Amino acid sequence: MSALPQRTRILIKDLLFQEKYKLTNTQVDIMSYIFNSLSWAIKIDGFLIITTKKLISDMPQITQKTLESSLRALKSMELIESELVAVAQWKGANVRGVKITKKGMEYNASLYLPSAKKIFESLEEDISSKDKELDIRQKKIDELEKIVENLKVSEIKEDKKESIEPKEEENKTIKIEDFKEFIDAVKSEYIKTSEPICNMVKGWKRETIFSINSYNRVSITTPNGEYMQLKDPKEINKFWKWLYIRQHRVGDIIDFKKPLTAKELNRRYKGENLEIGNKKYKLYNIEEAEDTRVKITLKDENGKIATISDKENANRPLTYSYANCEEILLRIIC
Repeated sequence: MSALPQRTRILIKDLLFQEKYKLTNTQVDIMSYIFNSLSWAIKIDGFLIITTKKLISDMPQITQKTLESSLRALKSMELIESELVAVAQWKGANVRGVKITKKGMEYNASLYLPSAKKIFESLEEDISSKDKELDIRQKKIDELEKIVENLKVSEIKEDKKESIEPKEEENKTIKIEDFKEFIDAVKSEYIKTSEPICNMVKGWKRETIFSINSYNRVSITTPNGEYMQLKDPKEINKFWKWLYIRQHRVGDIIDFKKPLTAKELNRRYKGENLEIGNKKYKLYNIEEAEDTRVKITLKDENGKIATISDKENANRPLTYSYANCEEILLRIIC
């Protein structure tokens, strides 16, 4: 006899096929085994030569009685044909042959199993690609850190203040002075509607949306759409402190699909606390400059208006593209 595989190792179960024809687990195992045998069984006139001994050896969980009844059931459903076939290689012995019918060919036994070499090559490519991405990201971070290190704040003279005055009125939100009273007011308002309170909260991914659930607890909806209640008291307290300082953000949901403009940057970051050179400032205004670039003006702790420049040229305000402006602000906002 010609050599046969020591043991069949992979069965591909088509669960949709099993459900369609109401097959038992044993019957679908046998169908899978028959498809597997296409790669190694002797083939005579379209019949696959599969001995009972070989099949039971490969699937010892199946008794001979169960095997025979399962094959009869598959044959009666016209998923296979079965008959004795003379095998010349085995001295003309009559052995059961199994043929998959057109109906049985609906079974999906496809499996892509690349060689170990291909798997390793793919992994190496993936690692190399990720390394390059990390290098690019680190280079960008390094560049931003260098820019931040070189930032300098220069006070603007009185006669130039008019040009940078914000065109829009300051936010008129009434501020609640007491911290606990503020939390109670927000909870009371938002538990009624289940409407989102805000997003772009420092410490979370900016698309994360905060709300109050029916249990009067702080909940979030992640960028992936996963909804969960915050349980860590430190995280909850951190959120409330952040929102208390920025009461104008209550009810303000930022649409990150909107294109960046000076107006949109102001909407997102105006009034934020910044730190440059160990000094604290408030973002006063982001105004259009030349060639679709913007410049940033600040207020110091004494209310004096200043602009961001660099150490080499303190008298010339720095300008940024919209995207770079946002990246820099995200690094210097306290």
